[in-house]
Amino acid sequence: MADLTPEQMRRMHDFAEQLAELASYQEDRWKVQSTDGQIFLTMTSPTAPHGLNVMRLRRQIEAQTPEVTVLDNTNMGDRHTGLIKVPDLMVIAAEDTDETAKAVNSRDVLMVLEVVSRTNSLTDIRDKLHDYPKMGVPLYVVVDPRKDKKTVTVHSDPSEGPDGVRYRKEGSVLLRRHRHRRPLDARHEQPQELSGGLVERAPARVADRPLNAEKPRTSYLVRGFPQ
Repeated sequence: MADLTPEQMRRMHDFAEQLAELASYQEDRWKVQSTDGQIFLTMTSPTAPHGLNVMRLRRQIEAQTPEVTVLDNTNMGDRHTGLIKVPDLMVIAAEDTDETAKAVNSRDVLMVLEVVSRTNSLTDIRDKLHDYPKMGVPLYVVVDPRKDKKTVTVHSDPSEGPDGVRYRKEGSVLLRRHRHRRPLDARHEQPQELSGGLVERAPARVADRPLNAEKPRTSYLVRGFPQ
């Protein structure tokens, strides 16, 4: 990460928030994010498969854990690092919801999910793998439904090490497409619809111990498509 002073990080965070607020008044949809001392402003146009995948994941989490709030495409910031992100989905405890805040405090987030697609670049996914642990996000889930991948990867246990703050644990499972489902457009390498449950609440076993003693210890077991 760029060698910024705490004051510079704070100013970068505040400037990114101002850009995000300005972008919200535009006719087109813009996403403001920062990484390594840089701020990126990107026009977004999610595909139908991507939107459907995110919607299904959100519904599953809400059904399994009614005590949490699930937000999609919402600004998430951290004044400690100056970073601001817009995850596909983020999960926070209902009592931590602040309707007056310009962005969700990343230190209040229980889990972040990103769905790989043509409009969600792998570079962006990799940048977030380095940034989310620094922002205090305890669980980072990457769902990759592309035909040649079909995986769900869970990154956990963010902690300090010789290489800085990184996720120290990683686990992956393969997805199996329902035999009656087809891609929305079989001519292109687009993400396929996600049928069946992908994220299922389970006893806490993703991590061996609570990642943050102040947060409820909620973990998720990822499962693939029904046969």
